[in-house]
Amino acid sequence: MTLISLIREKTSYVLFFLRGAFWAIPATLLILAGGLALVTLWLDLSLPTGASPERVTWLNVDKIRDTDSILTTTAAAILGVAGVSFSVTIASLTLASQQFGPRLIRNFIKDRFTQTVLGFFVATFLFCMLSNQLAGVAGQDSSYVPVVTLAVTLVLTIVDLLLLVLFFHHICVSIQADYVINGVFTELRSCIANLLPNDGEHENTDVSVIRAMDKTIADQGKSVRALSDGYIQHIDSHALVAYCQAHSLKVRFNHRAGDYLLSHSVMAYVQGDYPAHMERQINRFVSTGFSRSPRQDLEYCLRQLVEVALRALSPSVNDPFTAMTCIDRLGAGLSNIANRPMRSPAYHDSDGEIRLILYSSDYQGLVDTAFNQIRQAARGHVDVTIRLLEILSEIIPQTKTSQQAAALHNQAQLIFDASVNSEIHEYDQNTIRQRFNTIAGAVNE
Repeated sequence: MTLISLIREKTSYVLFFLRGAFWAIPATLLILAGGLALVTLWLDLSLPTGASPERVTWLNVDKIRDTDSILTTTAAAILGVAGVSFSVTIASLTLASQQFGPRLIRNFIKDRFTQTVLGFFVATFLFCMLSNQLAGVAGQDSSYVPVVTLAVTLVLTIVDLLLLVLFFHHICVSIQADYVINGVFTELRSCIANLLPNDGEHENTDVSVIRAMDKTIADQGKSVRALSDGYIQHIDSHALVAYCQAHSLKVRFNHRAGDYLLSHSVMAYVQGDYPAHMERQINRFVSTGFSRSPRQDLEYCLRQLVEVALRALSPSVNDPFTAMTCIDRLGAGLSNIANRPMRSPAYHDSDGEIRLILYSSDYQGLVDTAFNQIRQAARGHVDVTIRLLEILSEIIPQTKTSQQAAALHNQAQLIFDASVNSEIHEYDQNTIRQRFNTIAGAVNE
């Protein structure tokens, strides 16, 4: 792999981490606030000697030099607003956790607008505090006129008040089911675009060649055991291929992103001359954590929509409309996936030789992930069952291979069989049978 690809891989990891960090934007704004306080002090000290506050008609001339009380009052008020905003944020997170599932809190935490608003509040507070301290030192200079500092304070206060109104509006919108589902679906589309290649971008490697190499490595290779427990969040395939090329190795992984690794379990097999500390080195290319991550795990993004649908179908909630909205988005995601080639498990080095075999989810597995649990929970919900069949009938014409169509037809068959064994009115049963016959006709075309 080239140096550029390695840099791109590391950069994407850092950006992914920062996007999910609640503190990233507030910390940046705090640093900018500190710099702004120094800049405004410099500007005030650089004002012409003849400058006077009387020329600034919108400031209170009698109290302009009493910056201590002005900045202290502003800082206290903004800190109170920030406290209320944090309380509202925590309340919305609690509500979202109960209604949509605790795993979706990550989507609220990485909301950039919320981060920006809270960052502006604490940054304004820091600006006022620093400006107050700096003004106390600079006030000994008779030429010091804090016009710029107070003007910036006024502007920041106005911006904070506007952001406060927008923040409450944003919170009211963000806890609505449709908004949450759309946010999860947006992440799903992003994962599809990042993880699946476009037509012409994937390497066509003969399946028989991959299977033969897979068997050879598993039979003749040395086992590599995991050194820690956790979910596989990321496998640095670019760096691993470069390492294998440098040491003339071939690696076959037993696990993929999203799987849970047990410590000391066989994680992979390696064929070739084994360098010292090879096991520890290969483990360094695998990032694990206490939860699954969407970075390389396409099933995780689907499961988030499934989780919302399952909670909607639970007896305590009984909201089939939310479940059907999730089904629509799952159908759109599977349709998008069907229009892209699945990533080959074979990874080549710069010389074109296969160095890594790393399997990912196939289309059958993604279909099962999307619909199996919803199908099982939808028994007794005729409207949800019908919508499942309808969305499957819309996806099938967009499939590119017979295997994809067969996977969808198999899921439709399971849905139909479950409805036959349920106590459903004959009218509803006929409607379900019509939807299933439509799918069967589309597959046979």
